[in-house]
Amino acid sequence: YKKLTNPIEYSYLGNSGANTIYQPMNSDAAKVAGFELAFTKYFGDFGLSGNYAYNYSDVNALKVDRNNPQARVLEHRMLTGASVHDLNLSFLYRNKEDKLNAQIAYQYLGKTLVGIYPDNGDNYIQQPLSFLAFSADKGISKHFTIFTKLNNLLNTHTTVVLHNFQNGNEVTKATYLLGMRYNY
Repeated sequence: YKKLTNPIEYSYLGNSGANTIYQPMNSDAAKVAGFELAFTKYFGDFGLSGNYAYNYSDVNALKVDRNNPQARVLEHRMLTGASVHDLNLSFLYRNKEDKLNAQIAYQYLGKTLVGIYPDNGDNYIQQPLSFLAFSADKGISKHFTIFTKLNNLLNTHTTVVLHNFQNGNEVTKATYLLGMRYNY
């Protein structure tokens, strides 16, 4: 549990042509509370690891009353950048004798406030996301290790909504990395 004084958040400032402009701003105060559960268990060379985090946040901020633009009202909302739910699960393989490690990892992020809109009741909300990744590394000598990382195997795209209207949809694709490390 924490009380925050003047947390920095991103707020909608306006538009410049086709570009939306955000600006860092200080909110008055915020409360954050939550918990996390984590575990890792191996069964021989195979393992399971995971964690779940619940995050409650409350910011009491002044907003423009949409029914009377000259008036201001207090709005209780979540803190920007804080997902309410965060789940990570990994299936692991490690063989020290063969110098081989591998992992398949799943991540879920719940709704997240990504930007503040001036009108009461309106904010930029990133919709829930699910990711799947694979990584592995194999020692091939005393000093060299080859590795691979495959991210976003589900081709998850990021969708942001403002008052039930889709405001952004970033389409992303899987990324692949293959490399060699030198350990001295």
